[in-house]
Amino acid sequence: MFTLYSHQVSRSWRSLADDELLWFRIYQESGFGQDLYVGSEENWKSIVQRHIQNQRLQIVNWKARIGKPYHLTFPRGGILCATHSHNTSIVAGYTSCHVRLWNTETGDVCTFNASNTALVLDEQAEELGRIHNEIKCVRTTPLITAASFKHGFVDVWKNEGGTESVQTIRFNNQEIASLSTLDINQHCSLVAAAQGSRVKVAVIGGEETEKVFDFEMNSQVTQVDWLTSGHSHDSSLLLLTYNNSVFLKKIHASETDSMVQSQDDIELHNIIWAPITTVGFRDNDHDVAVGFNLYAPSTQVKLNVYDISSNQLKISFTGHTWLISCVHLPTLVPHQLVTGSADRKIRQYDDRAGLTACYTLIGHTAKVNTVQMDDWKIVSGDDGGFVYVWDQRMCRKLWDIYNRHPVGYCHFDDRMLIISNIPYQKFPHQGEFETVSSLR
Repeated sequence: MFTLYSHQVSRSWRSLADDELLWFRIYQESGFGQDLYVGSEENWKSIVQRHIQNQRLQIVNWKARIGKPYHLTFPRGGILCATHSHNTSIVAGYTSCHVRLWNTETGDVCTFNASNTALVLDEQAEELGRIHNEIKCVRTTPLITAASFKHGFVDVWKNEGGTESVQTIRFNNQEIASLSTLDINQHCSLVAAAQGSRVKVAVIGGEETEKVFDFEMNSQVTQVDWLTSGHSHDSSLLLLTYNNSVFLKKIHASETDSMVQSQDDIELHNIIWAPITTVGFRDNDHDVAVGFNLYAPSTQVKLNVYDISSNQLKISFTGHTWLISCVHLPTLVPHQLVTGSADRKIRQYDDRAGLTACYTLIGHTAKVNTVQMDDWKIVSGDDGGFVYVWDQRMCRKLWDIYNRHPVGYCHFDDRMLIISNIPYQKFPHQGEFETVSSLR
């Protein structure tokens, strides 16, 4: 029989509480960083404590609306057309066909030039009018920035490679439906664009490695998305959305390949007479959500969640009274999702709690365009120009921001809230031109 003295217990617990390897694992598992190693810093316990204190302070500042506003403007660009962000990068496209890239961490600003800014004559007009060119969509990654133009082409720039485009993807017709980008490694990226039934994939690598490959689909493609969860060292998953169906296409491409190979499309969702209104997916996971209207036998609005690893339906959520306009599947809360609807309501679902919404947030006065959630808050934007910040626990609005133009893009992270108000009228008359809210 052994006698264990109190000072021995205290010494053992003290050794465990100050164990550097243990606190380094807690640091990584909490999501504070992944690229460091245990010997790169000292006193990991105090580092974790400092990060937790910063997180609590950020939550307090979010709830009290304590922060500094910044207005990213570009007067030479004309009217704002499209916005996107990734990590610390924010990109915006304008009616002047310029693309502006800001880095919020370093403060760097870069303006990319379009490969073609020529006007197109409108032969159907009585006085042979002009069809203005404008940017329809922008996407950015740590390596590249891409923009689609109304005249039917996509320009791709390298973020560290100057202001001129390194690749141009051309289509025969105008109005590119969708654009998506993905970095497959530190030196190679993929760009996918869709117009009608044609999908083009560009491989952007080092010098002399830019290649464009063409795929003809069976019907018109409305949206393309690269799935980060389906990416591996030799293949990437491309999510193709049609009018009433969703397919997965596996793309084999790399910087050294002379061609892009694709396998047969995998059907994920297909319901006749049920137009798809929104598609969302969870980063680094296998969930894809599809919102659609079912016209027969009676008008129903549903949201199906599929598992792409098994290509099976996981759950079908109900409770919407009008079309689902947007959906977000948060990574931090793997069992939950949030939707915005044309009925001006926000609904939060949990696949562990049943098929109906856990709660509904009411307050918007127009169709909800964007929605995003994390473990304690929801941020939503609508057609009326309002952005609402909601508290999930209390199910009420904390505060709001208003701009006269519809909310075209809204995204937040731990310390930033990015809002882009995009006007409907891109080429207003001189008397209607408003020089502040249309540009930022």
